[in-house]
Amino acid sequence: MGRDKASLLFSGETLLARTVRIAAGAAPAENIVVVAAQGQAPGRAQQVAVIHDKEPAQGPLMAVAAGLQFLVERVDVAFVTGCDAPLLKPELVDRLYCLLEQDPACDAVVPLVDGRLCPLTAVYRTRCHAPLQEAVAAGRRSLQRALAGGTLRVRQVAVEELRAVDPGLDSFLNCNTPEELEAARRRSTLAGDL
Repeated sequence: MGRDKASLLFSGETLLARTVRIAAGAAPAENIVVVAAQGQAPGRAQQVAVIHDKEPAQGPLMAVAAGLQFLVERVDVAFVTGCDAPLLKPELVDRLYCLLEQDPACDAVVPLVDGRLCPLTAVYRTRCHAPLQEAVAAGRRSLQRALAGGTLRVRQVAVEELRAVDPGLDSFLNCNTPEELEAARRRSTLAGDL
């Protein structure tokens, strides 16, 4: 994107504020944590906890492990997302939580999109922080590989199973380029989602 995605505006709010607002529909603010890059100062208007990556440019594996560890004393299950999914549907978050609740032996429910795991639109038991941190300590950087490594019991859910709660699968649209951000803005406007 060329700049901090979290601070980009979308329908009058930053991408981060929008994501936190949507997440707050499924969890109380005190159970929401933002994992920011070193030196990044995300807005705190939502009164959520902010922690920072221990090392720069390590990708989402380290961030997810840190966020889950922060929450482990507060909650058993956490929804994980990036700040660049402005069309996330609360109903999808609720559905992922329900799928995890149905299988107490499962560690995470991760959607499968076009043959790839989508670990940044997924729910995890917070106890997953330990094996994820072990993966980081072993020098791994890929969250997808850590999930596929066999240490965690991951239920992969085909996105087709999620169409009932998100017919257009909008929750999986990420804004990684200015063009993708503009397309998401147009899609949001057409849907009347302001």
